[in-house]
Amino acid sequence: EVIAQETSYGSDCSDDEASECDLAFATLDLTGVDFDANPAESSSNAISNTEAVALELEHRILTNETSSLEDLKDRAGVTSQRLFLLAEMVAGGRYVEALKSPSAEWFFMSDDNSDLRSSEKMNTVPDKFWSQIERKMSKISSISESVEAELLAIAALNIFLQLNYTGPAFDDKSILDGVNPHPCFADYFHVCPQEEEEKSRTITDRRHTKYHNAVLSELAVDGMWPCQVAEVPYLLLLARSILSHLVSADGRPELTVFTSKLFAATCWSARAMVAHERLLLTNEPSSKLWDQVVVAFERCIAEYRKKDAENSQLLAALYLEYGLASYHFEHGKKGKKLFGQALEASELSVEVTGSEGRRTKFQQKATAQMIVRATPRQSGKLKQQESLAKSSEVKSQMVEHPEDSILFETVQYENGEDNKVSELSVLEQAILLALCLDVKNNNPADGLTAEEMSAYLARVLHHHDD
Repeated sequence: EVIAQETSYGSDCSDDEASECDLAFATLDLTGVDFDANPAESSSNAISNTEAVALELEHRILTNETSSLEDLKDRAGVTSQRLFLLAEMVAGGRYVEALKSPSAEWFFMSDDNSDLRSSEKMNTVPDKFWSQIERKMSKISSISESVEAELLAIAALNIFLQLNYTGPAFDDKSILDGVNPHPCFADYFHVCPQEEEEKSRTITDRRHTKYHNAVLSELAVDGMWPCQVAEVPYLLLLARSILSHLVSADGRPELTVFTSKLFAATCWSARAMVAHERLLLTNEPSSKLWDQVVVAFERCIAEYRKKDAENSQLLAALYLEYGLASYHFEHGKKGKKLFGQALEASELSVEVTGSEGRRTKFQQKATAQMIVRATPRQSGKLKQQESLAKSSEVKSQMVEHPEDSILFETVQYENGEDNKVSELSVLEQAILLALCLDVKNNNPADGLTAEEMSAYLARVLHHHDD
Protein backbone atom coordinates (compact mmCIF):
# COMPACT_ATOMS: atom_id res chain seq x y z
CA GLU A 1 0.00 0.00 0.00
CA VAL A 2 2.84 2.39 0.81
CA ILE A 3 4.48 1.73 -2.54
CA ALA A 4 1.18 2.27 -4.32
CA GLN A 5 0.67 5.61 -2.54
CA GLU A 6 4.17 6.81 -3.38
CA THR A 7 3.61 5.79 -6.98
CA SER A 8 0.33 7.67 -7.17
CA TYR A 9 1.78 10.81 -5.55
CA GLY A 10 4.76 10.80 -7.86
CA SER A 11 2.73 10.36 -11.00
CA ASP A 12 1.72 14.01 -11.09
CA CYS A 13 5.22 15.45 -11.30
CA SER A 14 8.64 14.57 -12.56
CA ASP A 15 11.47 13.28 -10.37
CA ASP A 16 13.18 16.70 -10.29
CA GLU A 17 9.95 18.46 -9.29
CA ALA A 18 9.25 15.86 -6.61
CA SER A 19 12.68 16.33 -5.03
CA GLU A 20 12.18 20.10 -4.98
CA CYS A 21 8.77 19.66 -3.30
CA ASP A 22 10.27 17.37 -0.68
CA LEU A 23 13.06 19.85 0.04
CA ALA A 24 10.62 22.76 0.41
CA PHE A 25 8.43 20.78 2.79
CA ALA A 26 11.45 19.72 4.87
CA THR A 27 12.56 23.32 5.35
CA LEU A 28 9.15 24.58 6.58
CA ASP A 29 9.09 25.93 10.14
CA LEU A 30 6.18 24.18 11.86
CA THR A 31 7.05 25.32 15.39
CA GLY A 32 3.93 25.99 17.46
CA VAL A 33 1.53 24.42 14.96
CA ASP A 34 -1.17 22.34 16.67
CA PHE A 35 -2.05 19.55 14.22
CA ASP A 36 -4.77 18.30 16.58
CA ALA A 37 -6.61 21.64 16.70
CA ASN A 38 -10.23 21.69 15.62
CA PRO A 39 -10.74 24.32 12.88
CA ALA A 40 -14.35 24.88 13.97
CA GLU A 41 -13.24 25.47 17.56
CA SER A 42 -10.51 27.88 16.46
CA SER A 43 -12.97 29.93 14.45
CA SER A 44 -15.37 30.05 17.40
CA ASN A 45 -12.64 31.57 19.59
CA ALA A 46 -12.28 34.54 17.23
CA ILE A 47 -14.30 37.56 18.38
CA SER A 48 -15.37 40.69 16.57
CA ASN A 49 -14.20 44.20 17.32
CA THR A 50 -17.50 45.01 19.05
CA GLU A 51 -17.18 42.02 21.36
CA ALA A 52 -13.53 42.84 22.12
CA VAL A 53 -14.61 46.35 23.16
CA ALA A 54 -17.34 44.86 25.39
CA LEU A 55 -14.75 42.69 27.17
CA GLU A 56 -12.43 45.67 27.61
CA LEU A 57 -15.33 47.64 29.07
CA GLU A 58 -16.06 44.79 31.50
CA HIS A 59 -12.42 44.81 32.62
CA ARG A 60 -12.43 48.59 33.21
CA ILE A 61 -15.55 48.35 35.37
CA LEU A 62 -13.82 45.71 37.51
CA THR A 63 -10.60 47.72 37.92
CA ASN A 64 -12.49 51.03 38.32
CA GLU A 65 -10.69 52.58 35.34
CA THR A 66 -13.81 54.34 34.08
CA SER A 67 -12.78 57.99 34.10
CA SER A 68 -13.12 58.06 30.32
CA LEU A 69 -14.85 55.58 28.05
CA GLU A 70 -14.78 57.74 24.92
CA ASP A 71 -11.94 55.78 23.32
CA LEU A 72 -13.96 52.57 23.60
CA LYS A 73 -17.07 54.30 22.25
CA ASP A 74 -15.22 55.32 19.12
CA ARG A 75 -14.02 51.76 18.57
CA ALA A 76 -17.39 50.15 19.22
CA GLY A 77 -19.58 52.23 16.95
CA VAL A 78 -23.35 52.63 16.98
CA THR A 79 -24.20 48.99 17.72
CA SER A 80 -23.04 49.23 21.35
CA GLN A 81 -24.88 52.40 22.40
CA ARG A 82 -27.18 50.51 24.78
CA LEU A 83 -24.23 48.78 26.46
CA PHE A 84 -22.26 52.01 26.90
CA LEU A 85 -25.28 53.83 28.32
CA LEU A 86 -25.59 51.09 30.95
CA ALA A 87 -21.83 51.11 31.64
CA GLU A 88 -21.82 54.87 32.22
CA MET A 89 -24.67 54.53 34.71
CA VAL A 90 -22.89 51.77 36.64
CA ALA A 91 -19.55 53.59 36.58
CA GLY A 92 -21.24 56.78 37.81
CA GLY A 93 -23.02 55.06 40.70
CA ARG A 94 -26.49 55.54 39.17
CA TYR A 95 -27.49 51.98 39.93
CA VAL A 96 -31.26 52.48 40.10
CA GLU A 97 -31.20 54.17 36.70
CA ALA A 98 -29.20 51.20 35.41
CA LEU A 99 -31.94 48.80 36.53
CA LYS A 100 -34.47 50.92 34.62
CA SER A 101 -32.30 51.44 31.54
CA PRO A 102 -33.01 50.15 28.01
CA SER A 103 -30.74 47.20 28.82
CA ALA A 104 -32.94 46.34 31.79
CA GLU A 105 -36.08 46.67 29.66
CA TRP A 106 -34.57 44.24 27.18
CA PHE A 107 -33.43 41.73 29.80
CA PHE A 108 -36.52 41.84 32.03
CA MET A 109 -39.02 42.00 29.20
CA SER A 110 -42.02 39.77 30.05
CA ASP A 111 -42.13 36.41 28.36
CA ASP A 112 -45.01 35.47 26.11
CA ASN A 113 -45.18 31.88 27.35
CA SER A 114 -48.47 31.36 29.13
CA ASP A 115 -47.03 28.57 31.28
CA LEU A 116 -44.82 31.09 33.09
CA ARG A 117 -47.70 32.70 34.91
CA SER A 118 -49.11 29.39 36.00
CA SER A 119 -45.73 28.30 37.33
CA GLU A 120 -45.20 31.61 39.07
CA LYS A 121 -48.44 31.20 41.03
CA MET A 122 -47.16 27.99 42.61
CA ASN A 123 -45.73 28.04 46.12
CA THR A 124 -42.17 29.28 46.13
CA VAL A 125 -39.49 26.67 46.60
CA PRO A 126 -35.71 27.07 46.80
CA ASP A 127 -34.02 27.77 43.44
CA LYS A 128 -37.36 28.40 41.71
CA PHE A 129 -36.45 32.02 40.99
CA TRP A 130 -33.19 30.83 39.45
CA SER A 131 -35.14 28.98 36.78
CA GLN A 132 -36.96 32.24 35.99
CA ILE A 133 -33.61 33.96 35.49
CA GLU A 134 -32.44 31.05 33.37
CA ARG A 135 -35.32 31.79 30.99
CA LYS A 136 -34.17 35.41 30.81
CA MET A 137 -30.58 34.33 30.15
CA SER A 138 -31.69 32.29 27.14
CA LYS A 139 -32.17 35.51 25.14
CA ILE A 140 -28.42 36.29 25.31
CA SER A 141 -26.95 35.90 21.83
CA SER A 142 -23.58 37.70 22.02
CA ILE A 143 -20.70 38.61 24.31
CA SER A 144 -21.98 42.20 24.48
CA GLU A 145 -25.34 41.03 25.80
CA SER A 146 -23.54 38.83 28.35
CA VAL A 147 -21.70 41.93 29.59
CA GLU A 148 -25.01 43.80 29.79
CA ALA A 149 -26.48 41.07 32.01
CA GLU A 150 -23.35 41.20 34.19
CA LEU A 151 -23.60 44.99 34.59
CA LEU A 152 -27.26 44.69 35.62
CA ALA A 153 -26.23 42.19 38.31
CA ILE A 154 -23.43 44.54 39.46
CA ALA A 155 -25.92 47.42 39.79
CA ALA A 156 -28.32 45.24 41.83
CA LEU A 157 -25.52 44.02 44.14
CA ASN A 158 -24.21 47.55 44.74
CA ILE A 159 -27.68 48.85 45.68
CA PHE A 160 -28.04 46.01 48.19
CA LEU A 161 -24.63 46.78 49.72
CA GLN A 162 -25.36 50.51 49.78
CA LEU A 163 -28.67 50.17 51.62
CA ASN A 164 -27.44 47.54 54.10
CA TYR A 165 -23.79 48.41 54.74
CA THR A 166 -22.13 51.44 53.20
CA GLY A 167 -24.90 54.03 52.80
CA PRO A 168 -26.13 56.57 52.01
CA ALA A 169 -29.78 55.60 52.34
CA PHE A 170 -32.30 56.77 49.77
CA ASP A 171 -34.23 59.88 50.85
CA ASP A 172 -37.12 58.91 48.59
CA LYS A 173 -37.83 55.19 48.93
CA SER A 174 -40.28 55.27 46.02
CA ILE A 175 -37.25 55.48 43.71
CA LEU A 176 -37.18 51.67 43.82
CA ASP A 177 -40.70 51.31 42.41
CA GLY A 178 -40.50 49.12 39.33
CA VAL A 179 -37.17 47.71 40.48
CA ASN A 180 -38.07 46.00 43.76
CA PRO A 181 -39.23 43.73 42.17
CA HIS A 182 -39.25 44.07 38.42
CA PRO A 183 -42.77 43.79 36.94
CA CYS A 184 -42.00 40.48 35.21
CA PHE A 185 -41.54 38.83 38.63
CA ALA A 186 -44.50 40.49 40.39
CA ASP A 187 -46.84 37.52 40.00
CA TYR A 188 -44.16 35.07 41.02
CA PHE A 189 -43.50 36.91 44.30
CA HIS A 190 -47.23 37.47 44.99
CA VAL A 191 -46.95 41.26 44.71
CA CYS A 192 -50.46 42.71 44.44
CA PRO A 193 -50.51 46.27 43.02
CA GLN A 194 -53.74 47.16 44.85
CA GLU A 195 -52.28 46.04 48.17
CA GLU A 196 -49.13 48.05 47.58
CA GLU A 197 -51.09 51.22 46.78
CA GLU A 198 -52.86 51.04 50.13
CA LYS A 199 -49.59 50.76 52.03
CA SER A 200 -46.72 53.17 52.38
CA ARG A 201 -44.14 52.51 49.73
CA THR A 202 -41.18 52.44 52.11
CA ILE A 203 -38.90 49.43 52.05
CA THR A 204 -39.43 48.90 55.78
CA ASP A 205 -43.17 48.35 55.37
CA ARG A 206 -42.53 45.77 52.69
CA ARG A 207 -40.68 43.57 55.15
CA HIS A 208 -44.00 42.27 56.47
CA THR A 209 -45.48 41.33 53.12
CA LYS A 210 -45.63 37.98 51.38
CA TYR A 211 -43.22 39.40 48.86
CA HIS A 212 -40.45 39.98 51.39
CA ASN A 213 -40.86 36.52 52.91
CA ALA A 214 -40.92 34.89 49.48
CA VAL A 215 -37.59 36.55 48.61
CA LEU A 216 -36.02 35.49 51.91
CA SER A 217 -37.13 31.90 51.34
CA GLU A 218 -35.26 31.92 48.03
CA LEU A 219 -32.11 33.10 49.82
CA ALA A 220 -32.29 30.43 52.54
CA VAL A 221 -29.36 27.98 52.43
CA ASP A 222 -29.56 24.51 54.01
CA GLY A 223 -32.34 25.63 56.32
CA MET A 224 -30.49 28.80 57.40
CA TRP A 225 -32.79 31.82 57.10
CA PRO A 226 -31.56 35.29 56.08
CA CYS A 227 -31.85 38.31 58.35
CA GLN A 228 -35.48 39.42 58.41
CA VAL A 229 -34.73 43.17 58.60
CA ALA A 230 -32.47 43.25 55.55
CA GLU A 231 -33.22 45.94 52.98
CA VAL A 232 -34.06 44.97 49.38
CA PRO A 233 -32.97 41.29 49.58
CA TYR A 234 -34.57 40.86 46.14
CA LEU A 235 -31.64 42.73 44.57
CA LEU A 236 -29.14 40.36 46.19
CA LEU A 237 -31.15 37.40 44.92
CA LEU A 238 -31.21 38.96 41.45
CA ALA A 239 -27.44 39.53 41.45
CA ARG A 240 -26.69 36.03 42.76
CA SER A 241 -28.86 34.30 40.18
CA ILE A 242 -27.62 36.26 37.15
CA LEU A 243 -23.94 35.99 38.07
CA SER A 244 -24.19 32.28 38.89
CA HIS A 245 -25.70 31.59 35.47
CA LEU A 246 -22.96 33.63 33.80
CA VAL A 247 -20.20 31.77 35.65
CA SER A 248 -21.66 28.28 35.37
CA ALA A 249 -23.70 27.58 32.24
CA ASP A 250 -23.41 23.79 32.41
CA GLY A 251 -25.62 21.99 29.94
CA ARG A 252 -26.22 25.14 27.88
CA PRO A 253 -23.50 25.26 25.23
CA GLU A 254 -25.31 28.05 23.37
CA LEU A 255 -24.74 30.31 26.42
CA THR A 256 -21.27 29.00 27.32
CA VAL A 257 -19.97 30.18 23.92
CA PHE A 258 -20.41 33.78 25.14
CA THR A 259 -20.06 33.60 28.94
CA SER A 260 -16.77 31.69 28.79
CA LYS A 261 -15.14 34.86 27.39
CA LEU A 262 -16.16 37.03 30.37
CA PHE A 263 -13.28 38.31 32.46
CA ALA A 264 -14.86 39.59 35.68
CA ALA A 265 -18.11 37.68 36.19
CA THR A 266 -16.44 35.12 38.48
CA CYS A 267 -15.10 37.86 40.76
CA TRP A 268 -18.46 39.60 41.04
CA SER A 269 -20.14 36.25 41.69
CA ALA A 270 -17.73 35.58 44.57
CA ARG A 271 -18.51 39.01 46.04
CA ALA A 272 -22.24 38.29 45.86
CA MET A 273 -21.75 34.93 47.60
CA VAL A 274 -19.87 36.58 50.47
CA ALA A 275 -22.71 39.12 50.85
CA HIS A 276 -25.15 36.20 50.82
CA GLU A 277 -23.26 34.46 53.65
CA ARG A 278 -23.18 37.63 55.76
CA LEU A 279 -26.97 37.85 55.46
CA LEU A 280 -27.63 34.40 56.96
CA LEU A 281 -28.62 34.04 60.62
CA THR A 282 -26.52 31.12 61.81
CA ASN A 283 -23.92 30.22 64.41
CA GLU A 284 -21.73 28.51 61.83
CA PRO A 285 -21.03 29.63 58.25
CA SER A 286 -22.56 27.72 55.37
CA SER A 287 -20.18 25.03 54.11
CA LYS A 288 -22.08 24.99 50.82
CA LEU A 289 -21.43 28.67 50.15
CA TRP A 290 -17.83 28.38 51.36
CA ASP A 291 -17.09 25.65 48.83
CA GLN A 292 -18.53 27.85 46.08
CA VAL A 293 -16.53 30.87 47.26
CA VAL A 294 -13.26 28.91 47.26
CA VAL A 295 -13.88 27.66 43.71
CA ALA A 296 -14.77 31.16 42.52
CA PHE A 297 -11.77 32.96 44.03
CA GLU A 298 -9.29 30.26 43.00
CA ARG A 299 -10.64 30.48 39.46
CA CYS A 300 -10.39 34.29 39.55
CA ILE A 301 -6.77 34.23 40.64
CA ALA A 302 -5.83 31.60 38.06
CA GLU A 303 -7.53 33.52 35.23
CA TYR A 304 -6.03 36.89 36.14
CA ARG A 305 -2.55 35.45 36.45
CA LYS A 306 -2.94 34.13 32.92
CA LYS A 307 -4.74 37.05 31.26
CA ASP A 308 -3.63 40.10 33.24
CA ALA A 309 -0.34 39.06 34.82
CA GLU A 310 1.11 42.60 34.69
CA ASN A 311 -1.68 44.06 36.83
CA SER A 312 -0.30 43.23 40.27
CA GLN A 313 -2.72 45.65 41.94
CA LEU A 314 -5.69 43.64 40.68
CA LEU A 315 -4.10 40.45 41.96
CA ALA A 316 -3.49 42.08 45.34
CA ALA A 317 -7.14 43.15 45.51
CA LEU A 318 -8.25 39.60 44.76
CA TYR A 319 -6.06 38.16 47.51
CA LEU A 320 -7.39 40.81 49.90
CA GLU A 321 -11.04 40.05 49.12
CA TYR A 322 -10.38 36.31 49.34
CA GLY A 323 -8.77 36.83 52.76
CA LEU A 324 -11.73 38.89 54.02
CA ALA A 325 -14.10 36.21 52.74
CA SER A 326 -12.09 33.63 54.69
CA TYR A 327 -12.62 35.63 57.88
CA HIS A 328 -16.36 35.89 57.24
CA PHE A 329 -16.45 32.10 56.87
CA GLU A 330 -14.29 31.66 60.01
CA HIS A 331 -11.16 30.40 58.29
CA GLY A 332 -8.75 32.75 60.05
CA LYS A 333 -5.50 30.95 59.23
CA LYS A 334 -6.30 30.93 55.53
CA GLY A 335 -7.24 34.61 55.73
CA LYS A 336 -3.92 35.49 57.40
CA LYS A 337 -2.01 33.73 54.62
CA LEU A 338 -4.03 35.51 51.92
CA PHE A 339 -3.42 38.91 53.53
CA GLY A 340 0.30 38.16 53.34
CA GLN A 341 -0.05 37.31 49.65
CA ALA A 342 -1.97 40.54 49.06
CA LEU A 343 0.83 42.47 50.76
CA GLU A 344 3.43 40.73 48.60
CA ALA A 345 1.49 41.32 45.38
CA SER A 346 1.05 45.02 46.14
CA GLU A 347 4.81 45.39 46.76
CA LEU A 348 4.01 47.40 49.89
CA SER A 349 6.78 47.35 52.50
CA VAL A 350 5.38 47.21 56.08
CA GLU A 351 7.40 47.25 59.29
CA VAL A 352 5.94 47.32 62.81
CA THR A 353 8.51 48.71 65.21
CA GLY A 354 9.07 51.28 67.95
CA SER A 355 10.32 54.84 67.83
CA GLU A 356 10.73 57.52 70.48
CA GLY A 357 8.27 60.37 70.28
CA ARG A 358 6.00 62.80 72.14
CA ARG A 359 2.20 62.92 72.18
CA THR A 360 1.61 66.20 74.08
CA LYS A 361 2.97 69.72 73.73
CA PHE A 362 4.33 69.87 77.26
CA GLN A 363 5.94 66.43 77.26
CA GLN A 364 9.64 66.92 78.05
CA LYS A 365 10.98 63.41 77.57
CA ALA A 366 10.26 61.32 74.47
CA THR A 367 8.93 57.83 75.14
CA ALA A 368 8.72 54.68 73.04
CA GLN A 369 5.81 54.69 70.60
CA MET A 370 4.68 51.83 68.38
CA ILE A 371 4.79 52.81 64.72
CA VAL A 372 3.90 51.17 61.41
CA ARG A 373 6.29 52.14 58.64
CA ALA A 374 4.61 51.55 55.29
CA THR A 375 6.37 52.40 52.04
CA PRO A 376 4.67 51.87 48.67
CA ARG A 377 6.32 50.48 45.57
CA GLN A 378 8.34 52.95 43.50
CA SER A 379 6.29 52.57 40.31
CA GLY A 380 3.19 53.87 42.08
CA LYS A 381 4.59 57.32 42.91
CA LEU A 382 3.02 59.02 39.90
CA LYS A 383 -0.47 57.90 40.87
CA GLN A 384 0.20 58.91 44.47
CA GLN A 385 1.18 62.41 43.38
CA GLU A 386 -2.10 62.69 41.48
CA SER A 387 -4.00 61.99 44.71
CA LEU A 388 -2.16 64.71 46.65
CA ALA A 389 -4.46 67.44 45.36
CA LYS A 390 -7.54 65.52 46.49
CA SER A 391 -5.94 64.73 49.85
CA SER A 392 -5.08 68.38 50.51
CA GLU A 393 -8.62 69.40 49.56
CA VAL A 394 -10.12 66.99 52.09
CA LYS A 395 -7.48 67.91 54.68
CA SER A 396 -8.51 71.56 54.43
CA GLN A 397 -11.97 70.53 55.68
CA MET A 398 -10.62 68.70 58.75
CA VAL A 399 -11.58 69.77 62.26
CA GLU A 400 -8.22 70.16 63.96
CA HIS A 401 -7.49 70.18 67.67
CA PRO A 402 -7.99 73.64 69.20
CA GLU A 403 -4.90 75.66 70.01
CA ASP A 404 -5.36 75.25 73.74
CA SER A 405 -5.32 71.47 73.40
CA ILE A 406 -2.24 69.78 74.82
CA LEU A 407 -2.32 66.98 72.23
CA PHE A 408 -0.42 67.05 68.97
CA GLU A 409 -2.36 66.19 65.83
CA THR A 410 0.00 63.24 65.40
CA VAL A 411 2.81 61.77 67.44
CA GLN A 412 5.98 63.83 67.02
CA TYR A 413 8.88 61.39 66.62
CA GLU A 414 12.48 62.19 67.45
CA ASN A 415 13.58 60.60 64.20
CA GLY A 416 12.60 63.06 61.49
CA GLU A 417 12.16 60.32 58.90
CA ASP A 418 9.29 58.85 60.92
CA ASN A 419 7.40 62.15 60.68
CA LYS A 420 7.46 61.92 56.88
CA VAL A 421 4.51 59.96 55.49
CA SER A 422 4.53 58.33 52.04
CA GLU A 423 1.30 58.50 50.10
CA LEU A 424 -0.59 55.21 49.94
CA SER A 425 -3.29 54.17 47.49
CA VAL A 426 -6.73 53.16 48.74
CA LEU A 427 -5.88 49.51 48.11
CA GLU A 428 -2.69 49.77 50.16
CA GLN A 429 -4.61 51.42 53.00
CA ALA A 430 -7.15 48.57 52.85
CA ILE A 431 -4.32 46.03 53.14
CA LEU A 432 -3.05 47.79 56.28
CA LEU A 433 -6.56 47.64 57.76
CA ALA A 434 -6.70 43.93 56.91
CA LEU A 435 -3.44 43.40 58.80
CA CYS A 436 -4.99 45.31 61.70
CA LEU A 437 -7.99 42.96 61.58
CA ASP A 438 -5.62 40.01 61.72
CA VAL A 439 -3.98 41.43 64.86
CA LYS A 440 -7.39 41.73 66.49
CA ASN A 441 -8.51 38.20 65.59
CA ASN A 442 -5.29 36.43 66.60
CA ASN A 443 -4.45 38.13 69.90
CA PRO A 444 -6.17 38.50 73.28
CA ALA A 445 -8.16 41.66 73.96
CA ASP A 446 -5.61 43.49 76.08
CA GLY A 447 -3.70 46.76 76.07
CA LEU A 448 -0.81 45.54 73.94
CA THR A 449 -3.16 44.33 71.20
CA ALA A 450 -4.99 47.66 71.25
CA GLU A 451 -1.68 49.54 71.03
CA GLU A 452 -0.58 47.54 67.99
CA MET A 453 -3.95 48.03 66.30
CA SER A 454 -3.85 51.77 66.96
CA ALA A 455 -0.48 51.96 65.20
CA TYR A 456 -2.04 50.51 62.01
CA LEU A 457 -5.03 52.86 62.30
CA ALA A 458 -2.80 55.88 62.87
CA ARG A 459 -0.85 55.06 59.71
CA VAL A 460 -4.05 54.92 57.65
CA LEU A 461 -5.48 58.07 59.25
CA HIS A 462 -2.50 60.04 57.91
CA HIS A 463 -4.35 59.96 54.57
CA HIS A 464 -7.50 61.87 53.80
CA ASP A 465 -8.90 60.13 50.74
CA ASP A 466 -12.37 59.67 52.20
